[in-house]
Amino acid sequence: MNLLVPADWPKTDQEWIAFEPVFRRMTAYFHTVPMFAYVVGGLWLDPFFVWLGAVVTVLIVAGYCFVPEYFYLWLAVTGGGALVVSGVFIKKFWK
Repeated sequence: MNLLVPADWPKTDQEWIAFEPVFRRMTAYFHTVPMFAYVVGGLWLDPFFVWLGAVVTVLIVAGYCFVPEYFYLWLAVTGGGALVVSGVFIKKFWK
């Protein structure tokens, strides 16, 4: 993580509170990596996964920019929702 976001890691509670915007940015980055895998995997498997990965990535960025106070809940709904939607898609359409 220090290569991606060089930072001095907090040691006290007050430092962690000030560190939260950096942590939120790192969290957004680490959630876009699997969505990139969805997009790349979708190139071989099904275009549905390309669209799903792209839409969830846009939603992650939108949540990061527009709802920072609910960002982690936003990630839970969008990322978890993507897993559920892709699972239902695979169950229904892949035989």
